Amino acid sequence: MILVLNAIQNAQASERFDRVTVPRLAALAGRAVQIAHLAAGEPLPCDRARTHLLLSGSELSAAEPHERDADVYAVIRAFVEAGKPVLGICWGCQMIAKAFGGEGVCREAKTPEFGWRRVEMTANPLFEGMERIVSAQSHRDEVFDLPEPFRVIASTDACPAQAFQLGDAPVWGIQFHAEIAHGQGRAMFEQKLRADPSLGLFFHDELDDPSCLDENALLFENFFQAGADREAIRRIATQLRRVPSAP
Repeated sequence: MILVLNAIQNAQASERFDRVTVPRLAALAGRAVQIAHLAAGEPLPCDRARTHLLLSGSELSAAEPHERDADVYAVIRAFVEAGKPVLGICWGCQMIAKAFGGEGVCREAKTPEFGWRRVEMTANPLFEGMERIVSAQSHRDEVFDLPEPFRVIASTDACPAQAFQLGDAPVWGIQFHAEIAHGQGRAMFEQKLRADPSLGLFFHDELDDPSCLDENALLFENFFQAGADREAIRRIATQLRRVPSAP
């Protein structure tokens, strides 16, 4: 069973994520999914029945403290210490970085990213079979200066750490929203522009062919196919102990 941490605060957006996005991811995984909702104050289970952890994006700023930060760090660390695969999206990516890199690895970005952006990637098991990544972006915070054993595996000109892996463990963070389909993204951008027209200053549209978004499904398939790897955690354990993890 896969644990999905839905950290979306807006009730309608959270329900839409549960109703639209999670079933699509569950179909790619081919297994059952349990959803825990951060906004509802629900406990975040991390027992052995869960095989993978996926953390969603959120309106929350990871650059600012939140009352449930310690709960999120605890569940991330529990999965990682068990060698289980973990994937964080946007806010989720930033929380993984903070769980092992400390509070000082996340900040407000100098230039927010908003719109459809092409991401430059390096060879990595998470991107196996992918020829390119074009994906939705909507973030004002970013991770930076990640210490070892973090490895940056994707970037854009505005955000050098678009994706990372924790050593060679099955633990990844992606700043971009690979889970968002074309119609979803278009509706999201329109809604956010109505609420905050200033975002138009940062809007990019590098999506020349909406069908290329279908390739993003490979990223999730690769993640769900990853197995537990306690040996990888043992190999980087010394480095992790030297990293000033978040309180």
